[in-house]
Amino acid sequence: MKDRRARRWAIAGFAVANAAVASYFLVLPRWPDLRDAAHPNVAAAALGVLAAAAAWGRARRAGARRGTEAFLALESACVAAFLATYVYYLSYQLPQGAGAPAVGARAPGFRLPDQEGRARSLDELRGRWVVVDFFRGHW
Repeated sequence: MKDRRARRWAIAGFAVANAAVASYFLVLPRWPDLRDAAHPNVAAAALGVLAAAAAWGRARRAGARRGTEAFLALESACVAAFLATYVYYLSYQLPQGAGAPAVGARAPGFRLPDQEGRARSLDELRGRWVVVDFFRGHW
């Protein structure tokens, strides 16, 4: 009986961890406001790992000889580690653009329409405080 309960917990933990990873890559990109808010996904993956690891410990204490719980716990830990690495490390290792100005350098001249449709250039605003915000494309 305990072996079945442990296996159910291991399967549930495995499912939660994998669903957290899959939802980050398949669901969150559809809502750009949530793209940078991966903390709930990482937390859900961690909960899946905890459930699978607890099931593995329970199965070992009950004397189970099968390694299903161990495999599910290990796989859950691997996918959670992948998600955490992707979100908290790889996402910040983007390459520098070849023609991008350095931080703090003078911005190159350009001409764009303002909110009233008039073409404005950066040179017109020289000597004033100017904040240029290149938003990544979602309103």
